[in-house]
Amino acid sequence: AQKAGEASLLAEPQWTEETRRYVAQERTRMSALLQEAGLTVYPGAANFLLCRGDPTLAKKLEARGILVRRCGSFAGLDDS
Repeated sequence: AQKAGEASLLAEPQWTEETRRYVAQERTRMSALLQEAGLTVYPGAANFLLCRGDPTLAKKLEARGILVRRCGSFAGLDDS
């Protein structure tokens, strides 16, 4: 799998930069939408967003087929 990944990156060198740009663009867009929905979104540069909101939100989203990572198992964070 690692060899295949390396080969694909070499075959498509622009893919990495295009993907980074896309993730940054979507991070900004999603952050704004989540803030409009009433969540606190913490700044970051990863391919995920850390948000705080209603602790029952994860269950409500799961009922609609959307899974989110709950952070209660991380030191200093809770399920909100």
